[in-house]
Order: sequence, then structure tokens, then C-alpha cells
Amino acid sequence: MGFIIKSSGKFSYLFIIFVILIVCCFLTIEIIDAAAIKDPTYNIVSSKLCDPNVKQYSGYIKINQFTNIFFWFFESRKNPKGSPLTLWLNGGPGCSSMVGLIQEVGPCRTIAGGTDVEIHPESWIEVSNMLFVDQPVDAGFSFGDRIVSTTEQSSLNLYDFLQKFFEKFPEYSKMKFHIFGESFGGHYNGPALNSSEIAVMRSELPGCEQLNSGLSVYDVRTTADLPLDYQVYFAKPEVMSAIGAQKSFTNCSLNVYASFYLQGDMIQSHKTDVEYLLNRGFPVLIYNGDADFICNWFSGMTLVKSLIWTYQSEFNNSSMKKWIVGNNFGGETMSYDKLTFVRVYEAGHEVPLYQPTNSLDMFTKWINNEALTTESESKKRGINKRKI
Repeated sequence: MGFIIKSSGKFSYLFIIFVILIVCCFLTIEIIDAAAIKDPTYNIVSSKLCDPNVKQYSGYIKINQFTNIFFWFFESRKNPKGSPLTLWLNGGPGCSSMVGLIQEVGPCRTIAGGTDVEIHPESWIEVSNMLFVDQPVDAGFSFGDRIVSTTEQSSLNLYDFLQKFFEKFPEYSKMKFHIFGESFGGHYNGPALNSSEIAVMRSELPGCEQLNSGLSVYDVRTTADLPLDYQVYFAKPEVMSAIGAQKSFTNCSLNVYASFYLQGDMIQSHKTDVEYLLNRGFPVLIYNGDADFICNWFSGMTLVKSLIWTYQSEFNNSSMKKWIVGNNFGGETMSYDKLTFVRVYEAGHEVPLYQPTNSLDMFTKWINNEALTTESESKKRGINKRKI
């Protein structure tokens, strides 16, 4: 499940980050410059891992005395100065964005059980500069003395991180900016239930338990879990040294998850925040893999049709159209004005893992303001050229 919004030029990222967080070989190393060594705020290296042919930076930005945020940045393979910048955030809460990098949209993928990597030709760095950030603290390689317990706290830290990132790399601060949030960004709250409704549900629980088939909640076509080869790769000492990692890799932090859970943050609805974005002209793309259960496309459709915004009725009166990639159907989509919803065929929870070609097509068209459907359908619905 994915959630993307975009802005252009310089923008106060705090609010849109808050929305997203609700809703993943050569060993030559060089320090960026002498200031990176002397300034305790930055501990950054430039390696040749993953894709040796693109400019890349990785390491830590210290946003306060308690918080060291790890990131890995790659320039676009084609025209980096003319390409946008996309921030990738995995879900959880507490899961590493390095999962999205190495298993979904980054420039390389693991092979041989995670002992090595190979170039990923359908990476999103084909069309965009990509910034992968491990947040909150304790996710991935990020570390610190304090674990946050709410989306708001995490978004404040991420906002501070971005300010310091752009201070260090001002050449990327003027680019069109996209934020991508996977999984946790797609959660929304259901209606409140009274005690009688709960009693009825409790009586039906045994029947529901009998229906437990053992199928994966991330891909209902299989009983297998998502691959974890990347854990082997990120545990290699030479890899950690090359990218400047200072702590062992944590795929998904149970400490963060428990902290958010106990605080009640995970059941908070942020539907009104998405409505806020739409009513102020920010384009929003929400997509789901149709084999994903935990963030299923039925719930995604329910969400987009329930949003209260300027063009709610026009969007809801739109019909699903076939999305064609090459000679194949990539899925179905409905769109009006700034809101687009996509059901991706034959894809589980991590859509780019299952459908790399189709997800790259979707992402490329989105950042270029192109509709997923045909020219005639786009003109009919007035979305051929979306203005930011």
C-alpha cells in the first residue's frame, strides 16, 4: 500500500510529513569534506555500494543530543538536476526504510541469500533522486536515547532532519518534492462501536478463527512471509562500514511498535489531514496491491470515497479505468482533479517488489503529471495535466 503527495520548490514540510507518517559492488569510501568530520551534526560518507555509477551519500544527521537519524541518498541515473526529489518512508511503525531501498525501489536488490547485490534496472532512481530515511529512532540504523511514541513526535524529528539535510545539501532544496509513505500511512480509523456491537462480534469470533487459513497477510496468494535477505546484507561488517552505519540493523523495531501501540497512536485517524491536503491543492496518489490483505484495496477504495473535499462527488462519480503498461493491464485507476487511486494487479503489500515494471510506470507518470489512463479518458476527466 502506498501514499504519495507532492509539492514544488521550498515548502514547510512539517504538515505533509505528519500526514504521511500516519497513513523501505565497490567498497571505496570517501568523506564528503573535512567539515563532515569536524561538525558533530553530520557523519556522512559517499560510497560506491548498490550502484557505483550514481552519486550517493549515507550516514547520520544528529538532530539533537538524543537523536541520530540514518539516511541513504541516491541521485537519479538520468538528469539528476532536472529530476525531482522523493522521500521514501517505510511503515511499521518502526520499520526501516532500507527495506524499501533494497527490496522495492532502490538501485540494487539482494541476491544469493543476501550475501551480495545486483543492479535493479527498474529502480525509481531512473526518474527521481531518492532519499531513504530510517525513522523513528531505533528503526534500521538510526539510534538515540529516546524512543518516540506518537506520529507527531516522529514527524517533528523528521522535519528537523530535512532542514539539516537541505542545509548540508542546498543543491537539492529547490527540487520538486514528493513524499512516499508505505503501509502505516494507509491506516485510518473505523467508526466507534458500542457495547452491543462488540458483544455480537465476540460471539462470532470462534467462526472467524476457524477461517484462519495461514495465508500471508502481505500476499494472500501464498503462505510464505516477505523475504528477509536484506538482513543478511545489512549485517555484513564491510557494508556497514561502507555506508557509515554505527549500530546493528533493526528491520522493524518492537520497541517503537510497542511505544506507538501503548500510546494509542496506531488507531488515530488522519483522514482529515488528507482532506486538508486535497482542499489546498496538493496532488495525492493512493495505491494498493490487490493481493495485499493487511492494507487491502477494498479499504483503500472506502477511504478515498469517504474523503470530504472540493471534488468529492465528482471523484465518486468517476469510474475505474484500466491502466495499461505496454501490452498488459497494470491495474485499475480512478482519478479526478488532485486525487488518484490505483488498484495494482497481482501485487502484495510491497507493490514494487511484485510489480517493478508497473510501479515504475505509475511513479514516472505521477511525477511527470501524466495520467495513467489513455489520452481521451484523461481529457474527459480533466486530469491530463495536473497543475501543482
